[in-house]
Amino acid sequence: LLFPLVVNIPNSCRFAISANDRLLVSELSFRILIFEDGMTVGFSWGKSLRLMVEQVGTKRLDGVQFYPLAGGPSHIHARYHVNTLIYSMASKFHGECHFINASVIQENSEVTEGILSSKYFEDLKASWRCLDVAAVGIGGHADSKNPQWFDMLTTNDFKKLESEHAVGEVCCRFFDQEGIPVYPELQERTISITLEELRKVPNTISLAYGDQKAKAILSVLKANYINHLVTDEATILKVLELDGDQQFTKK
Repeated sequence: LLFPLVVNIPNSCRFAISANDRLLVSELSFRILIFEDGMTVGFSWGKSLRLMVEQVGTKRLDGVQFYPLAGGPSHIHARYHVNTLIYSMASKFHGECHFINASVIQENSEVTEGILSSKYFEDLKASWRCLDVAAVGIGGHADSKNPQWFDMLTTNDFKKLESEHAVGEVCCRFFDQEGIPVYPELQERTISITLEELRKVPNTISLAYGDQKAKAILSVLKANYINHLVTDEATILKVLELDGDQQFTKK
């Protein structure tokens, strides 16, 4: 089941939102993310997840494990990196964190397979199959002008993603409008939880908003990759419009 939560975040200040809006986003997000003793929790990286993490309060729990769901990009502000986020979460809940020391996208599948099959990676890979909670971001289509992708995707990658009609990504796993993974060669170079593994996590949440992400959000919902969404009114209306829902109209 999907439980969408609509938050009125001003369109003109997506990540410079007011303190009250930040607290509202945090309250709604973590009302869903109920952590209990002994849980295994996964986090990906990005601005949206940082927004959630930096507002949550502290609570002492026993035996909670925090794991990264994807390797990190080379060029990203340290405060948005997956290792930073899980360290912050582990500190707030007195849990244990497990770092990842690999880029999310490798040069070829042989390197990726070598990392995934290494002894160092055994525990991390196993954690993706037994998660209780996962928090992920949702990215729109791969924009060749976005600095985030400069050091990860090649010119050929951008062309292939466009030709295979990729509309977005979760944990750098790209998919089409039906949520079906695309570009197998890139999937084989990616170090992150798979979309099928994500779908099996009992409690998954994403904080995502913006017209540029509406297609990707709709695809994620169709494919049941998440079961909780925190977004704003403008975005959810755009998602409903793309889905052909005529009941809601923009005012």
